[in-house]
Amino acid sequence: MNETKFKKDKGKLSKQFEATLYKAKDKEIHKNLNEEINEDYIETIKYIPQSFFEKVTNNTDKSFEDEIKKVIFSHMRERERTFSSFDEIIEEKTKIIKKTLDKKNSELKEINRNIIKLEEKMSISYKKNIENKIKEKIEKIKSIYKPKEIKKPESSNVDKLKIESLELKSKQLNDITNDIFKIEKKLKELNNDLSKLQYVNLNIEQLDEDLKSYKQDNNYYLGKFGIKFEDLVKIEINTEKLTNKIEYTKKNINENEKYIDDYNKAKDKLKEEITKIKYELEGPNREYQKYLEELEKYEELVKKQTGDKETPDTLLFYEAELEYISEKLNKDLQENRKKRKEKYKEIYLEKEKEVRIYKDIKDTIDKFISDNKEYLNEFKISLNAGLNVNQNFYERDFFDYINGRKPLCI
Repeated sequence: MNETKFKKDKGKLSKQFEATLYKAKDKEIHKNLNEEINEDYIETIKYIPQSFFEKVTNNTDKSFEDEIKKVIFSHMRERERTFSSFDEIIEEKTKIIKKTLDKKNSELKEINRNIIKLEEKMSISYKKNIENKIKEKIEKIKSIYKPKEIKKPESSNVDKLKIESLELKSKQLNDITNDIFKIEKKLKELNNDLSKLQYVNLNIEQLDEDLKSYKQDNNYYLGKFGIKFEDLVKIEINTEKLTNKIEYTKKNINENEKYIDDYNKAKDKLKEEITKIKYELEGPNREYQKYLEELEKYEELVKKQTGDKETPDTLLFYEAELEYISEKLNKDLQENRKKRKEKYKEIYLEKEKEVRIYKDIKDTIDKFISDNKEYLNEFKISLNAGLNVNQNFYERDFFDYINGRKPLCI
């Protein structure tokens, strides 16, 4: 019925035809087939072409699903008519649930990442690797050249004065070196603190943005009932203390970096003075001081390889890791698995809330089917709302889900 086919040539053909529509309760409707359609009229009869029916029922695209949604929406209770579509109803009703689910799924991913790391440490190969690292470090420490001991020689009066000055400056150098080490350790802690403080501040800023967004989203609805958002929620965000702490920590970092620069300059100066004094010593004392210098280098190399529990790739670090594997790893793994189960339950409960929304819609449709059962008796119509496991999980072989390249655990 368009200008290029039946109604072409100014309706030369279509004008020759009339049609009568007989309706069960209304009077007959007569139409000339060349008449224009008034698009403003309410559609009372839905014409479904055979080609369209085949398209929406072949399940090759979303057409069938979209049509089902239209049918459901058309029969939903009047109070839902503030929405323009089925998808809009679902989006509005599940918005908060989906936001909560996103947060909980993110938390679950973090727990899973922790579990993966811990499970890797449970593997035989990981433990063996740590044991090998310990052996390697021990061998490396043994292989470090230790200078042959030289006994302190008798000194002349001139050398005695120089040695006293040398010992004093060496003590000063040692004190400065220790101070630099302490400041560097403190700097590491301060930078770590700053990172955490900035992370908290970022989260509070996000919370503030979320509150503003939530207020904006709900102000219109609350206003219709004469309710102010502030009457329901009163949250005061004051980041002054946090901001002051961040600025104080930054200032502290800058001051300590300046201290290190000053100490390094003093350290370089002392090294030059010590080198000069050593050069001026007589033969035996010069050799003895050279021995002390080599001994100090040896002890520094041993200390570097020995390290501590917090310094990666050191003997004490690997020994602490081996102790952790033997005594605490399993407990931490069980605690994380327990957290994961709890998070699964939380996610399930949120999903249940979502299901209840669909069940509410289902009840509406079930009532419509029940009210019109005299017309629908010939058709078996049933709806279901619930949580279902993806059928592919059953159809695939169980071992398809297993990573065969993962090492065996203890």
